[in-house]
Amino acid sequence: MCTVKTGFAPKKIMYSENKKKWYKERYRQRKEHGLCTNCGKPAMANKTLCKECAEKKKNKYREDRAFFKTLGLCPKCGKNKLFSSEKTCPECLAYAEKINAKCAIKTAGSKEAYNKQVYQKARQRCDEQNLCIMCKIRERAEGHIHCEECLEKRRIKGREIRKKQKKVGITRSERTTYGLCYCCGKPLDREGKKCIKCAAKVTNNLPRIKATEHWKKDNNLIFRGGKQDDKIQK
Repeated sequence: MCTVKTGFAPKKIMYSENKKKWYKERYRQRKEHGLCTNCGKPAMANKTLCKECAEKKKNKYREDRAFFKTLGLCPKCGKNKLFSSEKTCPECLAYAEKINAKCAIKTAGSKEAYNKQVYQKARQRCDEQNLCIMCKIRERAEGHIHCEECLEKRRIKGREIRKKQKKVGITRSERTTYGLCYCCGKPLDREGKKCIKCAAKVTNNLPRIKATEHWKKDNNLIFRGGKQDDKIQK
């Protein structure tokens, strides 16, 4: 008869539990001392990882997502199959919405206000540390708010969009004749050349643009109590 050895499973369970406790304690100590929780080197400001580990984690996450997509699985959990145009499985979507709703209500009272707060904090941190606002890891290129790699990605994406538009045969100047927004190319949802979203962006940025010397020189306007300069009137 075949005998089954007993007594190994409890030891294995105890060992795994002790190991988990040890990892949790190490994580806590490194976090308290401002060290990377993975390698023990100095971590980035207000972060739990150093630059190298953060970059490795990001690349690993991207590789896993790409691998799961090739298999037709959910890129987040890697378990459930995707159907038709689904990007994530219903379980992951429901879980994400639940967590986001809880965080939003606790901190800001609404999801929109919470997202705005998160963006403002991230932007402020990037401005203080001179980090790219897209990847939030690498330093900004000179005269830009993005790093060199993210700038190149944006350029490539812009070229692809322009190629698609050329294939369709609609140029930027012809968008309005086809009922499309002059800025983004999406269908117009209001009267005029721009959609509501693009029009709001322009109106919000206009005071900041008008305040620059470049705008004043180009338009030959000098604001002094709401009056134009005497030279311009002549």
